[in-house]
Amino acid sequence: GEVNTMDMQYLVSLSRQLKRAQENVTTAQLRWDHLMDHSRLFSALMDNDGIITTGSGSNDGGSTVGSPRNDTNLLSSSSSSPKCCHKVRYALQRLWIRYLRYPTYRAMALFTATLSIFVLLSEVTLAAPINLSP
Repeated sequence: GEVNTMDMQYLVSLSRQLKRAQENVTTAQLRWDHLMDHSRLFSALMDNDGIITTGSGSNDGGSTVGSPRNDTNLLSSSSSSPKCCHKVRYALQRLWIRYLRYPTYRAMALFTATLSIFVLLSEVTLAAPINLSP
């Protein structure tokens, strides 16, 4: 038989669209999992819960929405972290998220804005005919 080139081009285009759609689904699933993990963390921090678990299933590409997942502690960065520091780490993270984060961000914003103003002021006075140095 003879191969129709229009059919081959259509199949290539369809394959490309299928791969893009598969990448979009995987990206959306990973973003959703990340958002749900953060939602559980912030909910637990605001409710003063000490135990925070999240599903971080295997990343083999075969996971689907609603698939069973392993429960892991969201506050620990690795499974080898010592259990003795869990409460201290949780307390520090809770303190940072609830009370210190936004004031620190505002202070840093004001500090960098002040530095920017000083840089602009020095640029403007550089071309001034008056000597402003003591």
